[in-house]
Amino acid sequence: SVTLTAGANSLTATATDAATNVSPASAAVVFTLDQTAPSISAAKVVSRNQVDLTFSEAVKLASTSSPTGWSVTGADRGAATGAGSISGISSSIASSSATLTLNAQLADKTLLDFTLAYSGGNLVDAVGNPLSAYSAKPSDGIAPVILLAESRTLNGMTVIFSEPVSGTSTDAATTWVLGGADAQGRSVSSNPAISGSSTTLVLDGNLNEPLGTVTLSYAPSVGDVADAAGNDLAAQLVSATQDLSPRMTGATATDADMIRIDFSEPVSYPSATAQQASSDWTLSGADAGGISVLGYNAASSVTSLTLPLSAPLPDTAPDLSVRYAGTQVSDATGNALQQTGTAVADGLAPAVRLASLDEGTGALSVTFTETIDISETSAPALSVRESGATSGGIPVSLQTSADGPTLAFTMSEQGRQDAIALSTPVLWVGASAVRDLAGLPSQAASYPVTSSLDGVPPRFVSASLDLGTGVLSITFDEAIGSAAPSNMRVGTVSLEGAAASVQGSAASVRLAEAQRQAALAAQPLLLSLDAGAASDVSGTGSAPAQQLPLSVTQDDDAPSLVSAALNLDTGELVLEFDETMGGTTLAQVVQARLVLPSGTAQASGTASVDGVLVRVQLDAGPLASVISAVSAAPDPAALAISFETAGARLQDTSGNDLPASSAPLVLGDSSPPELASARVISEDTVLASFDEDLDGSTVEPSDLAVG
Repeated sequence: SVTLTAGANSLTATATDAATNVSPASAAVVFTLDQTAPSISAAKVVSRNQVDLTFSEAVKLASTSSPTGWSVTGADRGAATGAGSISGISSSIASSSATLTLNAQLADKTLLDFTLAYSGGNLVDAVGNPLSAYSAKPSDGIAPVILLAESRTLNGMTVIFSEPVSGTSTDAATTWVLGGADAQGRSVSSNPAISGSSTTLVLDGNLNEPLGTVTLSYAPSVGDVADAAGNDLAAQLVSATQDLSPRMTGATATDADMIRIDFSEPVSYPSATAQQASSDWTLSGADAGGISVLGYNAASSVTSLTLPLSAPLPDTAPDLSVRYAGTQVSDATGNALQQTGTAVADGLAPAVRLASLDEGTGALSVTFTETIDISETSAPALSVRESGATSGGIPVSLQTSADGPTLAFTMSEQGRQDAIALSTPVLWVGASAVRDLAGLPSQAASYPVTSSLDGVPPRFVSASLDLGTGVLSITFDEAIGSAAPSNMRVGTVSLEGAAASVQGSAASVRLAEAQRQAALAAQPLLLSLDAGAASDVSGTGSAPAQQLPLSVTQDDDAPSLVSAALNLDTGELVLEFDETMGGTTLAQVVQARLVLPSGTAQASGTASVDGVLVRVQLDAGPLASVISAVSAAPDPAALAISFETAGARLQDTSGNDLPASSAPLVLGDSSPPELASARVISEDTVLASFDEDLDGSTVEPSDLAVG
């Protein structure tokens, strides 16, 4: 026997006959002894359903049937479970490499995680040794691709790869090219060294929002970007999409200790402790000193976040910015909030810090928490009212003409008096009564009013005297109390005792006739007022003594006849007028017509003046006519005296003629009444009769006696 060795063997033979003769060696027979089973030395996945196989030696199918013994397992096997076919070998063709096509597609990825196994199949080597069992993850032979080009910032383009790749930073302008109708000529200005499943390209300007039609092409030099297995990223053209990372669109101080952050889209965030929040959100600016952001609760899909502050902001428009430096806030697709900053806008409605009323002048000064836009101020929406009142109030008028935090208002004199009378005054500021420079309106609210007591004395403004009526009109700069002015003189004429009245800031004094007459003669006509002559509604007395020139209205009023009385015993006719009559009528003859029951008679006589009285001693003839008429008169009340012609020699002290006028004539005499008879009409009553009518108001019981 011969022991063969694995590999190539050479065999020769000789023959020996019976006589031990040995024949020459035969020609050598060379053969190979193969007892080693073939194996799979490499497997590389080249597509989603194909794996390139390398064998340790040439193999072939043992039969013409499809390959058997293959199985696919693992996370990315997709629908594949085994082999479908194999190319590069057959039952008649052996090869050390072949491509195995799976019976279904693997997962839709370029970096696949699956295991390919072979056991007991129908692959053999040339001498029929069956292929050894195999189980391993094939190596990566699929080139990475660009899955997504997405605009996540207006000036950036994020590129997502099918698997982690690496590469040096490329010539951005030539390697990456933007195209499409809405690219706006933008180009890629730079991109960092690539490492991982994505990279962000920086553009030289902003793209549109929404994006529109934009493409991104990759045209690298060989080997610029490759996956871990060395598969190069191939040239590619993709349509860009837009999924902007959320960003802050504004920040507003909505309360003294609150800032609202507004986002460009709904975001979600976890709860944050004060330590985390103050790290994620930082404040800067003149009003940021010592203020930090406190913790907040989690929220999902919201467009704003309210940040509580550790201390209140000033109540003016804040000088403040807020910056985000965290990673916890993101949108629905996981895009983190851009780490940017923004100024904090004024969201605080203007409010009243101080309202003060000068009771002396009625000036109302209102200081707000911030500068007020004068052009947007509606004074009718502000009023001073009693605390607790829900309507009404004292209107005010705006005096300030420039924007500012303090506005000046005034009120009418009557309004000032009403304001002084309020026990607890407040300033009512209606909704939108004022607006700040940001256009934010005031909210409806009332604020306490601080009043400064009226220590301003009333001032005399003007005075006028009507010499005809004797009415002195005085105007002050504010309302006068109910007590009428006193301690006044016209020239040297004291006005004590003159009837006076007050209405608001005006006082009216009616001079007695004697005072009027004295004023007519006074030169010069000045009104003298002692200190404290008048007091305002707050009780403040007028300023020290002063003199005012009088505006004089001359006496152009004609006198009027008030009454007439005739003493039948003496023949004296007493005429009463509404003013003092002129002395020029003394010893003058006065003529008048007496209206008698039986007709008329001319009356004449000599007159004398006694102030408002003119005494006329009737001549004998007219007196006799009157006496005769009275004796026959059934109705003495029908008697009258009439001056039918203006200027009937009667004038007032200013020379104004008496106009045509008349008055009832009252009769009297100088003889005392005499008792005509008396009789007892009951046990306690005596009826006394006199020779003429009595004035009952003058009769006293003690004047009568029974004896």
